[in-house]
Amino acid sequence: MNRNTLQLILILILLFLSLDGLILHYRIHPFLISDNFNSKLFTFNFSFFIATCFSIIDVFLVTILFFFRKTVVYAYLLNGLLVIYGTILMIHFSIFSIGSKNLPLSLETIFLKSTFPHLLVSWADFLGGKLLYDLKIGKF
Repeated sequence: MNRNTLQLILILILLFLSLDGLILHYRIHPFLISDNFNSKLFTFNFSFFIATCFSIIDVFLVTILFFFRKTVVYAYLLNGLLVIYGTILMIHFSIFSIGSKNLPLSLETIFLKSTFPHLLVSWADFLGGKLLYDLKIGKF
């Protein structure tokens, strides 16, 4: 396998992980919610929309920036910032959700009823970006 094929495979992995994050994010935090009484009316949640914008930036902008050697540094930096912001916001959301529902603090709650699995996807995206960055700048 040559270097260009490996880079393309890594970009596709990052794209698929980002798409997975976007879909999971919208499933948990839909920013358009239909009204219970009138299904043609929607409620717009601005804070969920802003958080979804992070996922959209990851899918489109970061993926495009990773294609070119001149912009790979910006892609790596932006990817890292999005993962750090996402980690902080997801942990905050999990703590708030667990606290507001009075769930017991157990391994089941942490692994199955929090955003911990989504954090793993996010950090896998970051590590894939790190590998692609190292490959593009010539460390391998």
